[in-house]
Amino acid sequence: FFSSRRRHTRFKCDWSSDVCSSDLRAAETSPSLAAAVPSAGPSPLERALGSLGAPVFQTDPAGICQYVSLAWQKLTDYTAAETVDQPLTAFFEPASQRALSGLLSGVADGSALRSEQQLLLKRKEGESLWVEVSASPLLDAGGAASGVCGLLRDVSELRRMSDQAEADGVRLLLLVDQIDTGVMLEDADGVIQQVNAALCQLFKLEAAPFSLEGTPVSELFELVSTRVIGSDGYLKRMAEMREAAQEVKGDSVVMLDGRVIEQDFLAVTVGDRKSTRLNSSHT
Repeated sequence: FFSSRRRHTRFKCDWSSDVCSSDLRAAETSPSLAAAVPSAGPSPLERALGSLGAPVFQTDPAGICQYVSLAWQKLTDYTAAETVDQPLTAFFEPASQRALSGLLSGVADGSALRSEQQLLLKRKEGESLWVEVSASPLLDAGGAASGVCGLLRDVSELRRMSDQAEADGVRLLLLVDQIDTGVMLEDADGVIQQVNAALCQLFKLEAAPFSLEGTPVSELFELVSTRVIGSDGYLKRMAEMREAAQEVKGDSVVMLDGRVIEQDFLAVTVGDRKSTRLNSSHT
């Protein structure tokens, strides 16, 4: 009897172990269950998600957080215990909460026009940082949406670089407007980005500088050609310089009124494209 009981007890323990293993396997395939089932260490799914570096989250249709991966704490300083069962919006700055709420609800009910958005994350320790939230509907076994899942990506450095580039661009535009040398900025598609007042005065153009923005450069050269000696040669030379996209300095243009204007041409390479051209003119 004693032996039989021991065998019975051993069988019972083996059965219990099988149940625990089954529960853990289920947890690994269900993010919300993974948060609820206690474990002595990270599950294989947790380790896989943690290795992504980007935090993964799951919310219910109301935006209440049901699960976060290990990377969430690294980014936000909030533990999973502090996050689960809380609105995901609570971990973002007030200025971003409405946008996030709209994103989550729109993804959940299928009305969202976009599935990602840059928002300001409120960290527990340290400064807030910009993250890109990418979200997708979480579907149940029947294919119906049961919530939202997604990930966060730190884009604070990209935002800083973008803001810096924008500020540099504004300073350049202001500089071009204020200098006495005539300047025209042209993009890679041959469209005028900016013309300053000095260039209009130099070529005696009646058009306001801002009215020329967005028009083909060829149209401006056609207009200028009516004011120079040898208009056909001027147009051909301008076309060749723009086609070559190489630096040219001191190209002389003789105007009908006797003035001699020198033009400089500079091609700026961005990536693998000759994307911006600078034409400066002076007497």
